[in-house]
Amino acid sequence: MIFIFNNSVEYRICTKLIARVLAGPYTLSVFDGEEWVLKNSKDMAQILAVMFSGESDKLRIRTLLGKFVGDILLLHGDGENVIANWTDNQDTNELIKEVHQAAS
Repeated sequence: MIFIFNNSVEYRICTKLIARVLAGPYTLSVFDGEEWVLKNSKDMAQILAVMFSGESDKLRIRTLLGKFVGDILLLHGDGENVIANWTDNQDTNELIKEVHQAAS
């Protein structure tokens, strides 16, 4: 199934989230529901190019040294609630909080 992304609110939230993560000492991997289509990237254009191909994406955050930080589940089609779930720890909670505040 091909998911056609046409929600500017979701796109804005997702790009803020990615930009915030990449501004720190982190990389992102993208799981499209079937496979890890991108691993350990700091390139926003690459990340956005592989996202939005299905109903959901999982972003995995790692430090530059490869240590797991957290996962973020994005459910496309939920508008402002696109960030559906995330790893409950200090680092990930802080990233999510900052994105939610910026989106408000």
